[in-house]
Amino acid sequence: MFKGHFELEIHSAQPSDAGVYTCIGFNEYNRSTFRNFNLVVQAELVVVVVVVVVVVVVVVVVVVVVVAVEEEVVVVGVKIIVVIVAVVILVVDSRF
Repeated sequence: MFKGHFELEIHSAQPSDAGVYTCIGFNEYNRSTFRNFNLVVQAELVVVVVVVVVVVVVVVVVVVVVVAVEEEVVVVGVKIIVVIVAVVILVVDSRF
């Protein structure tokens, strides 16, 4: 029927877009209906968020070590880290 390779790319597909679709090709000469295709939407990998979480954990460990040395600096540092961790958790939750 057709020679060559044809493909369709769908950007920003959502899980609600999953389902069975029918491919219909047409031009001024003819119309052809092809078989049904099952669209499966996979979850997006969140590698960047995982890296941020690891960095935050390392910073928290460093701040806790400093506690023994400079208590006043650490109290401020820990408060900032807690806020950062809370924001990262909210971002991770909203992505899933």
